[in-house]
Parts: sequence; structure tokens; C-alpha cells
Amino acid sequence: MKQRYWIVGAKTAVRWEVRRCVTCARFSSEFSKEIIAYLPAARGNPGREFLKGGRDFAGPFFIPSRHGKGVKALKLHVCVFVCFTTKAIHLEMVSDLSAQTCIAALKRFIARRRKPKEIFSDCGTNFFDTKNFLRSWELETVII
Repeated sequence: MKQRYWIVGAKTAVRWEVRRCVTCARFSSEFSKEIIAYLPAARGNPGREFLKGGRDFAGPFFIPSRHGKGVKALKLHVCVFVCFTTKAIHLEMVSDLSAQTCIAALKRFIARRRKPKEIFSDCGTNFFDTKNFLRSWELETVII
């Protein structure tokens, strides 16, 4: 047919139809070529929940102590414990960001979930006092 007839704009028409076709677009698409960083060993190895995890604070959250006019709101923070193996989270409410409340939240976490092998955290000042406290408990690794 190509030798006998010349269809004007055939290539453009075919290209347009292929682009409009959902099936053709899905099967001819390319995978993304993003460079993904390697996971830390704590994220990839299987183990019990919260054996290796991280900890951080969220907040502040303002919660009214009671209903009514002129009621002051309580300022609360949430201590978030994240399991690196299963991505589960454990939330503990704390009243402030001091080292004592940080240690109390950690004690409640350990009473509920058992003592973790490693805890990763950021460089908050309250975490350094907690680090010294955890070394007295002889935790294998505390990374801040």
C-alpha cells in the first residue's frame, strides 16, 4: 500500500494515536532512573519489633485541660519511637522536653516493648543526658 499511495501526515497521525492509547503508553513507559541510597543494616535485617529503632519528639500540641471560658491549654509533646525493621511506631506523651521526661518516656517504652538493642536519635540536648543514662543500663549501642 505504501508503494501505491502516499498518505499525507500518516506518521504524525500514527504517532498521535499511539500517544493517546493508554495501553501503549503504559507498556512503552520507562522505569524511573532515580539513584536510591542504600538502607542502613538496621533497616534491612530481620528481627523482633523495636530491636533497632529511632526516637524523636513531635509537637508541641496544645490541649485544653477542661472546657469553658478562659481555660488555659496544656502544652504537650509526643515522643515517637520508630521500629526500623517493621516501621511500627510507639507514641508516648510527655509534658516537656527535659531529660527527666525523656528518660521517663523511655522507661515506659521499655516496660511495654522490651529493651532495644540500638536506639538512633538526633542531637537534641535532652538526648545526651538520656545517652548517659542508657550507658548505665548497658545498652549495646546508643547512637545520637
